[in-house]
Amino acid sequence: VAIVDEHPAEIFRLLYLAEREMRFKAVEPPPSECETAVCPTPPENASASVDEADIDQAAPQPQFVPYDASTLDDRHTDEFLKTTATPEALDRSLRRLDEQARLAIEEQGVNTLFLALGMLHYTEADASEQVFNAPLVLLPVELSRKSARSGYRISAADDEPVVNPALAEYLRLDFGITLPELPDSATISDDYDLQSLLSDVTQAVAGRKGWSVTTDVVLALFSFQKFVMYKDLEANAPAVAAHRLVRQLVGREG
Repeated sequence: VAIVDEHPAEIFRLLYLAEREMRFKAVEPPPSECETAVCPTPPENASASVDEADIDQAAPQPQFVPYDASTLDDRHTDEFLKTTATPEALDRSLRRLDEQARLAIEEQGVNTLFLALGMLHYTEADASEQVFNAPLVLLPVELSRKSARSGYRISAADDEPVVNPALAEYLRLDFGITLPELPDSATISDDYDLQSLLSDVTQAVAGRKGWSVTTDVVLALFSFQKFVMYKDLEANAPAVAAHRLVRQLVGREG
């Protein structure tokens, strides 16, 4: 689910720092011409794809530019997260995300539902024209609703927000770029502004051709199990490499 026309720092402030709930705002479908006129009956073989209706067609959001939070309009500081989906499509997408997130907790004991705040758009080489994108800050969240007819609400989960660990490792190894980190949860102040982190990232990638930081916000499922294994092996590489069986299996020794 893509969130549009919002500021990542304000969402972080409301959901995480203020520990409040937010709601989703769908777009109303345009009125049909058939509402005021007689329309022809479609042929019997005509069909519509439900999957196409679920595809989020949100356009890329603008590049991040620092701003004065006190000058923002109410639409950027209220409790609503604007989307590009119709009410039916939005409810369907949120219900599917909620079900999959709950299943991951039941089967694996980990929360995989995150609100991605801010996006890095990058290329793998200066001569490359293919642009990739990756979320910058990942805020663990959970969905809830009081009844099947009421709308979903979103709140911060118990886990701590993180700077995308896979992206941080990739940039460090391949480009020598170190991403800034979020303040520790025990010391982070109530007036912390996520703009500072987004500004630092923007400066860190300023010299790269075709790279940019945008205000994209996306609710999606992310998993870090493989990254955890990678970091575990990296931290214990000397001990693993020194083991006799590992040397025989990997190094063909003995």
